[in-house]
Amino acid sequence: MRIPDVLRARLLLLAAAAILGGLSLHWYTASVADIEVPGARTGWEALGVLDVYLLLLALACIAFAPLRSRAPRQLDALRLGLTAAGTLGVAAVVYRIVSPPGGALPGFVAVSSVSVGPFVTLAGVVLVVALARPSEDMPLRA
Repeated sequence: MRIPDVLRARLLLLAAAAILGGLSLHWYTASVADIEVPGARTGWEALGVLDVYLLLLALACIAFAPLRSRAPRQLDALRLGLTAAGTLGVAAVVYRIVSPPGGALPGFVAVSSVSVGPFVTLAGVVLVVALARPSEDMPLRA
């Protein structure tokens, strides 16, 4: 099924908003002796380089969205790059859901659970991968 270019552009903007919004939400809560400690960490605070990578991915989505009617072959090359970057982003976010950073966050004894932030970010990155893939009707041959 072919998604109209206008809808694809708007959904890419939605994906960028989900990535940026998810980074601003709480990613991890912490506990000391099974008592939850207030002051959960957002994606901006808890992640090292991954937050910068996800920011760049969101900015790439915002930059790519208005290019819907340009040269199709060049757009497919850009879509392929965005798909690869999104796939790496999915893998990195899933890794951070399964394996929180370092076992203990600065100022906390231990991470007890993953909050909603990574799942919102993951939804945005998966949407990028689904929308950015090259179109089926335009082969990438030179």
